[in-house]
Amino acid sequence: MSSYDKEYEIIPPSRAVTTGEPRQFALAPAKPQPLRVETGGVISSIPRRWQANSDTRTYDAYTRRENAQRGLVDANTALGHSLIANARMRHELAELPEILATDRLKREIARREELRGLQHQGDLAEARRREELAEREVGLTHSLTRLTSAREQHAITRRGLLNAEQEFEAQHTHGLRYYDMGWQQRIGEYELSLEEQNAVLAEHRRRVADAQGQVGAAEDEFIRRRAERNADGLDTRDIDAEIERARRRPRK
Repeated sequence: MSSYDKEYEIIPPSRAVTTGEPRQFALAPAKPQPLRVETGGVISSIPRRWQANSDTRTYDAYTRRENAQRGLVDANTALGHSLIANARMRHELAELPEILATDRLKREIARREELRGLQHQGDLAEARRREELAEREVGLTHSLTRLTSAREQHAITRRGLLNAEQEFEAQHTHGLRYYDMGWQQRIGEYELSLEEQNAVLAEHRRRVADAQGQVGAAEDEFIRRRAERNADGLDTRDIDAEIERARRRPRK
C-alpha cells in the first residue's frame, strides 16, 4: 500500500447494494449523493481533526510546491522567448546594412510612386481642361452657326419684305394697268403653248406621212422583185414575207 492510499480513507456506501440478475428494463440514473464523512464522537474525532489538520498542511505544501514549479516553468518559457528574441535581434543587427538598404529602396520606390501619381493627376487635370476648352469651342461654333443662320433668315425676310413693298408700290402706282399687263402675260403664255402644241402635231403628222410614203415605195420595190423571180421560176417566199411585214407597219 502506498503513502497516497494511507492518506485517504475508503468509506463504505451508506445504503445496501443489492446484487442479482440484471432486470430486463432500463433503470433511471440515480442522483449523485454527496460524500458523507463520519466524524465520530467527541473523543474519537480529536485524532481525526489532528489528521485532517496535518493533511491540510501537507496539501498546502504540495500546492506551494506546484505553484513554485509552475513559476519555474513560466520563467524558463520567458527565458526561452527572451533568448529567441535576443538571437533574432543579433541576426537583425548583423543584417543591419541590408535592412537599411532595403528600407532606402522602399522609400525611393514610394517616392517614385508618389511622383508618378502626381504626374498622373496633372495629366488628368490637363486632359480635363482640354476637354472643357474643346466643349466651349464647340458651343461657341454652334452659337456662331445659329447666329449666321438667324442673319440669313433675317436677310431673306427683309428681301421678301422689300419685294412685297415694291409690289405694293407698283400696284399702287400703276393700278389697273399692272393688273391688265398680268392678264395679257398669262393669255400670251397660253397662246404660245397652243401654238407650240400645234407645231408639234403638224410635225408629227408630216413624219407619219413620210413614213407611209416610204413604206409604199418599199412595197412597190418588193412587188417588182417578186415579179422578176416569178418570171425566172425562183422561190419568192422571203419577198412575200417582207411585203406582209411592210403592209403591217402602217397599222401599228
